[in-house]
Amino acid sequence: MASLVKPVFLLRCQQSISRCSKTLILSQKLPAVCCSTSTDDPIKLNQNESTLLSKDPLPVFLNEKTQAILQKITGFELEKIFRTTKMPLRNPKYKLMVQEELEKEQAKAVALGKARLQMPPVMKAQKDLSDVVLSNDTCLDKLNKKKLVFTDISLNVSHKKLLEKGSFQYILDKACIQFEPDHPDYIQITQRTYEFIRQVGAFDTLRSTRHFGPMVFYYIWYNKVDRLLMDMIERNQISDAADVVRLYNLVHTDSPCAETCQDVDNDLDLLKIFCVTSSTEKPRLELTLQVHEDKLNGEEYQESSVS
Repeated sequence: MASLVKPVFLLRCQQSISRCSKTLILSQKLPAVCCSTSTDDPIKLNQNESTLLSKDPLPVFLNEKTQAILQKITGFELEKIFRTTKMPLRNPKYKLMVQEELEKEQAKAVALGKARLQMPPVMKAQKDLSDVVLSNDTCLDKLNKKKLVFTDISLNVSHKKLLEKGSFQYILDKACIQFEPDHPDYIQITQRTYEFIRQVGAFDTLRSTRHFGPMVFYYIWYNKVDRLLMDMIERNQISDAADVVRLYNLVHTDSPCAETCQDVDNDLDLLKIFCVTSSTEKPRLELTLQVHEDKLNGEEYQESSVS
């Protein structure tokens, strides 16, 4: 009987070690899997961005005014917040409610939606912990002298080039689950995703999600906000675009834009001042603003001619 117990015990130990090792292997591979794109080059920062990288953005991000602006421009589209997801098949439940009960359920849905839009913090990267030993259990030393083979038995589904597939929210959600917000891998994954979104102009895919605010803050922090402004102007979201400029002035208090906009409240005037003083893509932003103004003038002319 004792001869049977020992092999069973060893087998269970091997299974435990296998599970732990597999988890560690997967956690180390996740950044490469999630961020796999057609180019594997890391994000290159200029001298000004490298200076900002050494600063801690968390105090600015947690500022009440910053949070208020980010929450406002994120949007609150319930259909997108509670979008259909893949779930196991279950029997549907039907409830008969009076008007008061219906209003309570709607209030619960709104509260749950706000909770789902809770933004992950934007933090400075902590010291690299890649060489830190997580656990050193001497009791397992020389437990089994046989060679072990770790095999991945998951489905053979390709997780490469998720950025090209547009799975931005999936990548960012997985990064939030696996890493702390100050982990270097988390920051690398999120910033690479934000850069890809900026290159393809897919800003609206993260609207009404918890990741839209941190993405906007990243663009503002590193002064890469021009394409986002152009996208908002083209979608006729002038109020949101002006709020982005206001947040830019809160973050970069010493910028020429912040000094010029102190007494300016008009949304279009704010955008024009930013375009003149702080834009990094001035010709394109000027053209976008001009097209928007021509469109407004055309609509006003049609209304006046009809009246």
